[in-house]
Amino acid sequence: MTEPHVPERWTPGPIWEGETAVIIGSGPSLTKQDRDYTQGKARVVALNREWFWTPWADMLYACDGKYFFTQDDQPHGGKAAYKHFGGLIVTQDFRAAADLPDLKWVEISPPGIKNMADLGGYDDRPGYIRSGKGSCYQTMNLLGHLGVKRILLLGIDMKFAPDGRQHHYSEPPRGLAIGAIERMRTFFDSIAGHLEARGIEVINCSPDSAVEAFPRARIYEVL
Repeated sequence: MTEPHVPERWTPGPIWEGETAVIIGSGPSLTKQDRDYTQGKARVVALNREWFWTPWADMLYACDGKYFFTQDDQPHGGKAAYKHFGGLIVTQDFRAAADLPDLKWVEISPPGIKNMADLGGYDDRPGYIRSGKGSCYQTMNLLGHLGVKRILLLGIDMKFAPDGRQHHYSEPPRGLAIGAIERMRTFFDSIAGHLEARGIEVINCSPDSAVEAFPRARIYEVL
């Protein structure tokens, strides 16, 4: 009988020390031109389904890994990503990492969170990150551990488009309610000061974003 795989926290150290990292989400304001412009100019982290349009990214991060990697059967879903994506694949989902040994696992802290206020902030301990209720927030905490000095956000809209789209693609498998997106958006204020105190600059390069915690610029102006 095969022994079950027990994931260990991923603690690679500052492997991207001093570098710039671009986090690319799937907000409706994201364009192919902006996305493709980042290739070869910085470290790139694709969030969730965005890996499909950014196959050259250095990392794929998915918060809800158990669903994404075992149930999402879309061509740009997680099951395909696990087979075809060539970069690092990271999740906070212990169950997904237990089922799929190639996944890198980082742990949400503190465990068993019940107080919403505790979801924010920043964890300095290697292998631990804060939740912020979403993949982008968690990736920002992780990038701090990897040693980056600048984080650029692209496609992190945190709001619906005027036509009701939540993503730049048309068929999200599980749409979020407006209230859920608003709650996720508020957590960015709680990490901004922590990143600044650690010498990490964050610029929101999303063309149309409701995230107000960071200064804004177009990606062509800062990369």
